Amino acid sequence: MASMINRHAAIALGALTLGAATASCGSDSPSGPSDPLAKVPSFIYVSNASGNNQLYTWNHGATTLFPASEAGDIEPQSAAGKVVWTSYRISYLNAEIYISNLDGSNAIRLTNDPSPDEQPSLSPDGNTVVFASLRSGAHRIWTMGADGSNPTE
Repeated sequence: MASMINRHAAIALGALTLGAATASCGSDSPSGPSDPLAKVPSFIYVSNASGNNQLYTWNHGATTLFPASEAGDIEPQSAAGKVVWTSYRISYLNAEIYISNLDGSNAIRLTNDPSPDEQPSLSPDGNTVVFASLRSGAHRIWTMGADGSNPTE
C-alpha cells in the first residue's frame, strides 16, 4: 500500500514538475510569466495526510479532502463527470467499489460481495465500470453498469 501511495505522489509531483517546466519556457501574457500551477489540471489522488488513506482533490494549488471520501478509499478513476474508487471503509479485508459525481455528491456503493472488488475504471461515457474481482474464485475482469447493475465476468 505504501508503494501505491508513493506512486500516486510521484505522479502528482511529475504533473507539477511538468507544468512548471512548461511554464518556464515562455509566457502567456505580455506583462510577464503566468502562474505555472494554473496550467496543471485539477485531479483527484490518494493521500494518508489524515493518518488513513483517503481521496483528496487538487485544484489550482488548493488541496482538499474529497467530500465523499472516508478512511480506506483508494484507486480513484474519473470520466464523464463521475469518480469511481475502491474502498476498504466497511472492512479492511474486503474491498468494494463506490461512485459519485466529481464534486463528491451522490456517492453510492456499487458492489456488495464477500470477495474483494477493486481497481475500478469508468468507460469514457461514464455508463460502464470495469473492475477486478475474485468472485469466481480467481482474479477476473468484470463489468457492471455505473449504477451497479448487471455485474458480468
